[in-house]
Amino acid sequence: MGVPVASTVVIESKQGIGDVVWHLPYIRAIAAVSPGGKVIFLARPSTHAQELLEAEPCVERTLYFESHGSELRRVVHQIRLIALLRRLKCDTAWFLDRTTRPAIASLLAGIPNRIGVGLGAQRWFITNAGIDRTLYGEERWAFVYLNALMQAMKVPYAGPEPEHDPRPRSCAVETLDRGRGSCSGSALRSRPRTGATRSGRNSSPASGAALPPCSSSAARPRQRAQIG
Repeated sequence: MGVPVASTVVIESKQGIGDVVWHLPYIRAIAAVSPGGKVIFLARPSTHAQELLEAEPCVERTLYFESHGSELRRVVHQIRLIALLRRLKCDTAWFLDRTTRPAIASLLAGIPNRIGVGLGAQRWFITNAGIDRTLYGEERWAFVYLNALMQAMKVPYAGPEPEHDPRPRSCAVETLDRGRGSCSGSALRSRPRTGATRSGRNSSPASGAALPPCSSSAARPRQRAQIG
């Protein structure tokens, strides 16, 4: 029997570890309003998102995709991303930055609900209205965009301050095999990690609504789903 797959995918195209950590409040907020309270998270390998989110109960699975390189390699990466998204069979995709390629890939993969900030060319490939155009001048403040997107989509969120739970759990994570265009891997052993919480500060809900807690039922061992 196959492992149940979350119906929502969240795509983050930035390349740093810190980018994943500081996007956690938004990932959790999206998961809280998604079926089953979980999402599939797609990120670049340089983020080490699989290790960072191994203990995150709101993330069903973390998969890697590539997007940089020469023009030819970008075309190849785009084709592989489209194929991966088709295999996931999600019905909703969220984009955590203004990048256009993941939105195009989601459209070509047949994902009916595509949600993003709608900056630049991305607005032609999403199904929501995007954020208020008066905010477009705040390009260097990514969280201004995402706060506005959460508000526009009526998604309660706990604010931009991440509170990462470092408690380990055994979970199945999958690595996108870029050479074969398939997913493979085995369950990682639980291991302690350093929390990413910034001490001495408490965040309050920017929208006035508290983020609903995510289910911790994912802590039990799960079998790996082979995609491909």
